[in-house]
Amino acid sequence: MRTGFVLIIILLSSGIFSQKEVLEFKLSKPENGIQINMVDSVFQLGDVNPFEVVSTGGEPIVKVEVFRGKVFQVPLGWYEATFKQAGPSFIKVYAKNSKGETYVALTKAVMVQPLPSPNIYICDVKQDSALNIEHLVKSRTISAKMKNPEKYEYHPSVLGFSFELGNDTIQVNGNEIPFHYKSRLLELKNGDVFTLLDVKVMLPTQNKNIITIPKVSVFLINTDQYSVGERKYIIRD
Repeated sequence: MRTGFVLIIILLSSGIFSQKEVLEFKLSKPENGIQINMVDSVFQLGDVNPFEVVSTGGEPIVKVEVFRGKVFQVPLGWYEATFKQAGPSFIKVYAKNSKGETYVALTKAVMVQPLPSPNIYICDVKQDSALNIEHLVKSRTISAKMKNPEKYEYHPSVLGFSFELGNDTIQVNGNEIPFHYKSRLLELKNGDVFTLLDVKVMLPTQNKNIITIPKVSVFLINTDQYSVGERKYIIRD
């Protein structure tokens, strides 16, 4: 039976959300015997997040909900949650008391972590670094690297992007600027900024999640005082 509650108000003003929102939690005291056991201390956006709901006091569990997500019941008291966006969330458990009344037995605050964002490299040069125009013309390859690659078995893959040439924005499928744009790339000048837009990357996560990096730019140069032999570009990690 429900013996009391604590009112918690969380004001969300993070940039993740477009406007302020107030979440109101009603937490039953532990005496009702409802427990939530999580596999990890946080949930992950883009993944299936399992957790267990246990009723040690004998009250039947009627329903389980998650804020800004979906939850599916699996056997033996386990549930799987997926979420639409990162940020604060909560699990809400409804139970039925001895009078047959349904009530909120437990609400647990949780944090949903965003998908990892890789670094994008234009011809092996990281964003906001200097890239030799000759190397851009010869390589034309776009790649992605995870910030903590030791955590993953595979590498991320660039699936597509757009790039700007003069007044044109050109859409590309794959990870390479097409060869027939080579002559136009040669028209770029020292000091120009070369920009990629909407770089789509398949992450090396369990579900092969796809994210979009909105904008990546490098500064173009003709010469490089750090050049050694035929190397005429700078890589800055």
